[in-house]
Amino acid sequence: SESFPAISRDVIGVAREMRQNIGAEGWIMLVLANKAFGELTKNWVCNLKRLGLENRLRSTLFVAIDQPTYDQLQGYNRVKWFAAGQEDLQYDTKPYYALMHKRTVLIHDLLKAGIKLFLCETDQVWVGDPVAYVMDHHAGADLVTYDDSKNQKGKLPCGGFLFLNPTPSTVALWGTLVQKHAKQMGNEQMLLQTILPKKPAGM
Repeated sequence: SESFPAISRDVIGVAREMRQNIGAEGWIMLVLANKAFGELTKNWVCNLKRLGLENRLRSTLFVAIDQPTYDQLQGYNRVKWFAAGQEDLQYDTKPYYALMHKRTVLIHDLLKAGIKLFLCETDQVWVGDPVAYVMDHHAGADLVTYDDSKNQKGKLPCGGFLFLNPTPSTVALWGTLVQKHAKQMGNEQMLLQTILPKKPAGM
């Protein structure tokens, strides 16, 4: 079996245990959580409960990057992942982008382990079940996201709302993203835009 780096091993182990419970066809929602987003994360959990989506919470893996967040998430699928150290992270700073690169590497390792991933962030409000929609309409797709370009020129994949099917094409594409991100530290969402097929189906 493939050997994974220590930074990914614990997360992969928990994800594999979860997959045994939800079935090989099930998607695991991957949520990176820290204390700065503590209130947003609690609100997101309440949002899913109000929608009756406790089953989605059972398939959510919270990756806590600090001890207070890990403690707060007791009762949910959680794993300690102190890849960023314990400093507060602010957007558009070197420590933040370093963490995003580690997250990109982690996602690549999870895909290589055969895990179906739904990368989700908690600054979102759900009005329905996106997992059910994707399974009904795009079950065989390599990657599903939405256009986050707003007023920018060209389509921009949303970096915080990605369904990643661990097909050879997805694993290869994400490996390219890891390589590019290591050389050009910055917004991985912009880099992903440059390597996606020029005419993705229905993004």
